[in-house]
Amino acid sequence: LADVPIEGQCQVCCETEQVFALCTRSQCMSWRACRPCWAKLLSQRFDGAYGLRMQIGCPSCRASLPGAAVRDVAPELAERQLDWARSALSVDCCGEVSIFQEGPAPTPAALETFLPAELAAQMRTNIRKCWHEHLLGGSIPHEMRTAKMLLDLLAQVFPDTVEIEGVPPRGLAALFAPGGLPSAVPDVQRRAALQLMFRRRYPLTRTPCC
Repeated sequence: LADVPIEGQCQVCCETEQVFALCTRSQCMSWRACRPCWAKLLSQRFDGAYGLRMQIGCPSCRASLPGAAVRDVAPELAERQLDWARSALSVDCCGEVSIFQEGPAPTPAALETFLPAELAAQMRTNIRKCWHEHLLGGSIPHEMRTAKMLLDLLAQVFPDTVEIEGVPPRGLAALFAPGGLPSAVPDVQRRAALQLMFRRRYPLTRTPCC
């Protein structure tokens, strides 16, 4: 949770309950609700979403909420979110398969293991800053924006082939292969956003085996 539950007035049902904030952004820390109301609110936000971006967001600032907080308040919603990520990244190839990376989520420091050792210090700093923005939703709360910013920076790091429309450079393709950089994003929603942004820029192509 974003803070410790305290006894107070729920800002949804107006009853005196154990209330707490879920959003970690400073301007939202005063927006507190009880556990049943939080679960209901988050379910409504999820059910009301459409398209590929299934955001479970703060009712105050609309920023996406940490997956750990969602699991704590509404475990069944976290499972639905995982099912959505699998579906959003499904492809038809010898049957329907999902390319959503469900591997272990290391700590944010794992980013360093994916970057070339000879990378310039300033570029490394820029990528690291953008990476943490994407993981935590700091000054830029919306994960699709931070995913695009991060992908734009990474595309500059791996200009190892002439970019053909729809085909990523080899180094960048390796970075997004199974077990690659997206698997280091702990939050399901933000991990899916990074993979979706990559596939928007470099769509999968059909081959004779498909």
